[in-house]
Amino acid sequence: MDGFSRTSSSFGLIISLKKTNMMAHGAELAPRISISDSELQVVQEFSCLGSTVSNNLSMDPEIGKQIG
Repeated sequence: MDGFSRTSSSFGLIISLKKTNMMAHGAELAPRISISDSELQVVQEFSCLGSTVSNNLSMDPEIGKQIG
């Protein structure tokens, strides 16, 4: 992942470690991913563009949010 970070930096892009999380789907143990000596937080679900994505691909959180 440091290669990704270095390449991003060469284009003037900065990876916000506060906003960057990781999710593993179909894995018993989530891989450990580090960028610049900071390990990414593993999450079970997150929101992206107003939709909720979960690691088990369930639509229940999204349906619950839409129904209210």
